[in-house]
Amino acid sequence: MRLNSTSMKQTFLLLLFAGFSQLLFSQRISIYGIVQDANTAKPVSGVIVTTADGEVTTNEQGRFRISLKQSADGYMFSFHKEGFETLDQRFNVADMAKTSSGFKVGPIVMAPVVVVAPEVNFKDIVTDEDRIPTITLSDDDDDLGDQNISGVLSAARDPFIAAASFNLSTGGFEIRGYDSETTTLFNGILVNNLETGNVYWSQWGGLNDVTRNRESTFDLSPFAYSFGSVGGAASIDTRASEQRTGKRVSYMYSNRAFTGRLMATWNTGMSEKGWAFSFSGSRRWAEEGYVPGTFYDAWSYFASVDKKLNDKHLLNFTLAGTPTRRGSSSPSIQAMNDVAGTNFYNPNWGYQNGEIRNARVVNTHQPFGILRHDWTMSSKATLTTAIGYMTGYYGRTQLDWFNAPDPRPDYYRKTPDYYRLPGNGGETVAQQVEAAYLNNPSLAQVQWDEIYEGNRLNGQSFNGTPGNMSQIVLSDQRSDVNRLSANSIYQNVLTDHLTLNFGLNFHQEKTHYFSVVEDLLGGDYFVNVDRFALDNPLPGQRPEFNLEDPDPIVREGDTYRWNYDITGRRTGSWLQAVFAYGKMDFF
Repeated sequence: MRLNSTSMKQTFLLLLFAGFSQLLFSQRISIYGIVQDANTAKPVSGVIVTTADGEVTTNEQGRFRISLKQSADGYMFSFHKEGFETLDQRFNVADMAKTSSGFKVGPIVMAPVVVVAPEVNFKDIVTDEDRIPTITLSDDDDDLGDQNISGVLSAARDPFIAAASFNLSTGGFEIRGYDSETTTLFNGILVNNLETGNVYWSQWGGLNDVTRNRESTFDLSPFAYSFGSVGGAASIDTRASEQRTGKRVSYMYSNRAFTGRLMATWNTGMSEKGWAFSFSGSRRWAEEGYVPGTFYDAWSYFASVDKKLNDKHLLNFTLAGTPTRRGSSSPSIQAMNDVAGTNFYNPNWGYQNGEIRNARVVNTHQPFGILRHDWTMSSKATLTTAIGYMTGYYGRTQLDWFNAPDPRPDYYRKTPDYYRLPGNGGETVAQQVEAAYLNNPSLAQVQWDEIYEGNRLNGQSFNGTPGNMSQIVLSDQRSDVNRLSANSIYQNVLTDHLTLNFGLNFHQEKTHYFSVVEDLLGGDYFVNVDRFALDNPLPGQRPEFNLEDPDPIVREGDTYRWNYDITGRRTGSWLQAVFAYGKMDFF
């Protein structure tokens, strides 16, 4: 086939137009806008904006920007945030305003979820509380199963994270193998323990309604509020002006650590005079939890006040605390689980005068206050500064003994397997021990009545001190904390592709560790000496634990065994640059 000059020109123009169209529609455009609350017309931060090309999150001013492949069919956006109805909306280029920095969409309005009755959702029923992965709640592993793990779970819709954060964590499973390597900020303050790096969610447990606003990452991804950690990072925002406006009362029934929870919350929103208030309180209780011998009695209180000084400055003060008293459960050896016939065997309790008494009781109250200042320096730059202080006590009781056999019911010498060892009696004695447990299951628990009777009637004294010396007592092991923290975070969106974050932090902590005689259990006094040093002293060695006091006699309320402080201080700074392009992000 032959082409004349006219047809060749037409073909060339057709190919040129096709190439130009392909180039045109392969280009990317920048779309930006602001998300507002339908009731208050205030900007909404933390909204997840999802498109076919990617996902971004609105900043503290409710603004977002995203780069998309140019399309003649328009763009479908999905806006999602907990507490608001999910909004799906389509935008066409013709409907958007063209500016020097891209295409601007009009205000996107999201409607808050209206709660007509006390809300009980699927997440609450399954997990009891909002929960964060890789955060340890207690100073010791024994109490891990009794506490409520919290964190970034509700901010993520990943089914693996949802399952592993709580359902598997009580069995010792850790996401990505990390334990306490998670950075957590509460209203701008770093709340990780300075010694261990752990975060104790129980310090603000039961305040679900006012701790829902959070941002998080699960790995070393860039985080706007801190340098982050290999286990992820989370930031909880408790400012009164960011809480969902309204009143809410809820009741929940559970069969886990506690059986009932009553919670009430009141959020005023920002008034015309620039004030916002938020109050919340709850109580969680159980005469006996799912694990035998445990109980739960926890109160929670929260107050947050915002004062808007002007369009650029906002002050906030937050106060929170959770007075808690609970009976603990502890893991035990498999031999005792077999004797008890359950893997929920708890060796910490027994009957005293016919009533259940737990030997390991946690009693804690560590309130804290945070003063925060937010400075909106420009539409693209913000500076957040916060200072916080925590004080209070944490105590955990347990049995202690001197010149007496180990009173714990799961002591290995009380198990049938011990008597099966060579020289300990053999199979016949082991079967007799098993039969004794089967005929009297209470033998597998703490023998309170026998302990009291032994302390009252043993007739023993120490160095002629009048009265009966208690051989077994109940001690309270305390770790009382005083913590001062300060943090300052600067964020600047320099260009469409570059965001700069900078932070300074200060953390000083003093923890007083000591042990107190909680209960003499029927005796008149206890002795503060090292039994091994008393029986077989080394040359020049004294058996007293307190070398400054020659009298080793201690009574209820006296400090004994150990008494010391651990003081630590940490200062730090970090700088982060986040680069975002159409096909690649890095930092």
